[in-house]
Amino acid sequence: MTRSEFHKFFSELTKKYPENTPDVLIDIFMDYFAFPKQFMHPEEEEVKKHVQSMLQQNPNNLIPAVKYVREKLYCGLKEAKDFVETGTFPDRTNELQKILEQNLESIVQKIKEDYNV
Repeated sequence: MTRSEFHKFFSELTKKYPENTPDVLIDIFMDYFAFPKQFMHPEEEEVKKHVQSMLQQNPNNLIPAVKYVREKLYCGLKEAKDFVETGTFPDRTNELQKILEQNLESIVQKIKEDYNV
């Protein structure tokens, strides 16, 4: 999808909801780009507390803790292992940006369906 096609799509969308344009655009930005539901992660503290609890119950729970982090944060083995060992949240900005770029057309199609455009 080109920039002009994307612009045209948003122009059509704003014409459909003229009185609510700012709210609609904010919702779309938040739900599909900034915090896409399919890529959202639990809060860092929630995952960190659960991992700490797992390791306090049994220090040998390293592998289950890494598996838990991988499932909850959708990250690779190294990221999960680093998180378990250091308690730091993996930086996934570049990865999410690539996913969004690769899936822009399907994201726009989903917006069209959800907003009847």
